[in-house]
Amino acid sequence: MKEIELDKLIKFINGNPSYSWVREGDKIIVNFLTPSIEEAGGQGDSNKMYIIIFLVKGDKAILYSCKLTDGKEERDVTEEIDFWLDYVDTS
Repeated sequence: MKEIELDKLIKFINGNPSYSWVREGDKIIVNFLTPSIEEAGGQGDSNKMYIIIFLVKGDKAILYSCKLTDGKEERDVTEEIDFWLDYVDTS
């Protein structure tokens, strides 16, 4: 699984109001609430949430899983967020 520096991850999340996180033992759970379709310039009000779980090993956060949910359905998107991790790593 992909890993990122823990400090970079926390700094990125704390600097963005769309994210929230909690640490539970050796795990960090990150929630990202996407803008609604209306907020993004379209019509409708569907929000989706990414729930991203990292395992903490020393100063690294290792991606464990990522799910995308709209409150009704949930799907695993762990393999689809490498671009996001690369973005966080370079921010």
